[in-house]
Amino acid sequence: MNNFEEKQASLILYRNAKQILVSPSFLRNNGVGQVDLLFFNDKFLSLVEVKKSGRISLKQKARLRCSSRFIAGILDRGCRTELFNSERQLLMEF
Repeated sequence: MNNFEEKQASLILYRNAKQILVSPSFLRNNGVGQVDLLFFNDKFLSLVEVKKSGRISLKQKARLRCSSRFIAGILDRGCRTELFNSERQLLMEF
């Protein structure tokens, strides 16, 4: 997914949440993968992966779980991981 599509998804998906920017190199240097979008509302974090095809491999799912746990630990918040397709439909939450 390109940056424009990710930006459009973020504007629509989380209008009432604050977006958090996380350096991809910081995540890689700590042994986890980069994330498409990360949001914070009053209660928890939402790590969002946007896939044009709506499909995700087991390896990528595991990478996202590691990233989610790592970020949640740093920010001391619960974190859910969500997969959306390019039409901004929630496909999976894990």
